[in-house]
Amino acid sequence: MQLTRSGDYTLPGGLSQHARNLLLWLTRWVPKPLQDYYLKRHGYYQTFGSTGDRPPAGSSLAKWEVLPLPGDLTGKSVVDIGCAEGFFCQQAARRGASMVLGIDSELKPLICAKMLAGKHNNLIKFRVAAFPRVRLGHTFDYVFCLSVLHHCLSTKDAWKVLTEEGHGPDRAALGECLNVLRSITNVGGTCIIELPYEYDDPTERDAVDFDRFTQCLRDSGFSSANVVGQWQHGGMEKKDRVIYVAHR
Repeated sequence: MQLTRSGDYTLPGGLSQHARNLLLWLTRWVPKPLQDYYLKRHGYYQTFGSTGDRPPAGSSLAKWEVLPLPGDLTGKSVVDIGCAEGFFCQQAARRGASMVLGIDSELKPLICAKMLAGKHNNLIKFRVAAFPRVRLGHTFDYVFCLSVLHHCLSTKDAWKVLTEEGHGPDRAALGECLNVLRSITNVGGTCIIELPYEYDDPTERDAVDFDRFTQCLRDSGFSSANVVGQWQHGGMEKKDRVIYVAHR
């Protein structure tokens, strides 16, 4: 086990991943009353209808609606890195995606995701894995990496990492993550990234050029990249949640 550079999450090692994935696989035989009890007691990061009354991540549907995605994903493959309870996996499956994989380093939300997907008859695969050390065995038409990359940084102030001296290790870690994202995106495919920018002082935002990160995406091997806007989280955080789309 090791912590992410942000210190917010633990990343399971190889044996732990195998053990957790076995437990995840076994959830298919949990009786429905026990599944319903677990789903009712689970503390949600994402929102599913009436569940998760006060989600820390805001409205999952509000975020989904700003993602630059076609209404029809028929025949497309999708992977959601850091999928939590699988809201975006379910949305992709409902729009016809033929292959949907959700990965996360935490077992509890994945158990919830698997139960919810089964409850709604969505054929979605879930796996415990530690990004960026993932071996998926596939490339995907759409890669979601939403509010994940800042956890590879020792400071969540992404703008300082991108522009100031003394952040070499964080820039190297960020580059490694982007290389992995590019490698699992199909040629002609799309990678959608949400990168939060946090500030100690709201006035710091005046200096931020959100297009700076697009060059990092191109440097990692994507053919094009651009900012598509911000997701209006609506909380009191000193934070911008910026959505980027990169094409391979």
